[in-house]
Amino acid sequence: MAKVFSRRAMLRATVGVAATTALSAGLPSLRRARTGSPVEIGIVTHGLGPFAARGRQEQRGALLAIEEANETGGILGGVVRCFRVDAHAFLQGAALLGKRGFGEHGSLFLIGGSEAATVRAISDVAELHNVIYLATAPCGSTPIRTSNGTTFAWAGTADSLARAALIQGVRAIGGRCVIVYSDAPVARAAAALARRTLVTLGNAGAEEMRVAVGTRDFGPMLSWVANVAVDVAIVAICGLDLTVMRQQVQDLGLDRTQAWLFLSQSGCDRGPPGADNGFGIYATNWHPDLPLAGVAAFVGRFRRRWPECSGPDDIAYNAYTAARELLQTIVIAGTTSGDTLIPLLESHSAAGDLRMQHHAASIDRSTGAMRQTTYIISGGEHAREAMIAVAPDVDEGNIG
Repeated sequence: MAKVFSRRAMLRATVGVAATTALSAGLPSLRRARTGSPVEIGIVTHGLGPFAARGRQEQRGALLAIEEANETGGILGGVVRCFRVDAHAFLQGAALLGKRGFGEHGSLFLIGGSEAATVRAISDVAELHNVIYLATAPCGSTPIRTSNGTTFAWAGTADSLARAALIQGVRAIGGRCVIVYSDAPVARAAAALARRTLVTLGNAGAEEMRVAVGTRDFGPMLSWVANVAVDVAIVAICGLDLTVMRQQVQDLGLDRTQAWLFLSQSGCDRGPPGADNGFGIYATNWHPDLPLAGVAAFVGRFRRRWPECSGPDDIAYNAYTAARELLQTIVIAGTTSGDTLIPLLESHSAAGDLRMQHHAASIDRSTGAMRQTTYIISGGEHAREAMIAVAPDVDEGNIG
């Protein structure tokens, strides 16, 4: 069973972080940062629980970009400093520090999030204290731009990815569908999106089953899926719950009896690497097998740095590009001032070959979300995953 932070544990973790990082004096306001201020990046991820695998990918992706920057001379004449803090501890610590005021030293930026609900919570803290935050897990459907505009959905929105997977998968396979989802708010929202999209596609009336967060025996749910004899099982479950469920699908041989469409899957949610994990359809914005310039070199650097781990996956890629392009923007601006950086980030764009994607990417100023290539990934047992690239300017209704 996954460990859960108690309030006392969170406070202990927060005290430890505060003693060794920028949190010791509070989060600085970037709008008052000075040219030449030290650049410090807080990598806020899940270290325990169902999203720990995503957290490890985020941490390593961001750290690789920071190390590469420091190896080439740093930023604005100095090294880039970073620290990693568990998301639970960060949010608890930020609330406590906010009661006594936040400091104005240095220049702190935030990267990470691991999953949509945590992204929203970190965004609220960042907006409250004028700290630039680049979310590296897909955020929810609601735009996260507020009055300060300091949060950027670097990985795009979960709704956009889920809708792309639904349209491609249902159109390609057709037939009877069921929807399986967890009772987490994000999963319920994904299930609601699936209902609406199915109606649009003329495939209404799908049966549904909801499972509890933290389920480890999916037998009853999978028996139900097998008994209703569906063509497509639409799954809105993520993190460790999804990893466990996928393994049980394979153990029962259900990956060979119907198609599986995953609305909230990242690369690491599939479980340990192996040919038998390549089943189902999902949407992402990057894949380590893309036949594009720079991909193999990036994968090689990542694996040499962390030979004991799997990856990089799409979450590591998001964190890597977030840290790299943030630092490049600071160099262009010549300052860490938020007044200068926020407009530059709002108008940020990059060619596809520079981002290891098929198409150019850009920030949607109204939502702060990255508009970038979507990849529809599909695979079968003992087969290399197939990938379809969808340009960011293609209407989702015309996918396929």
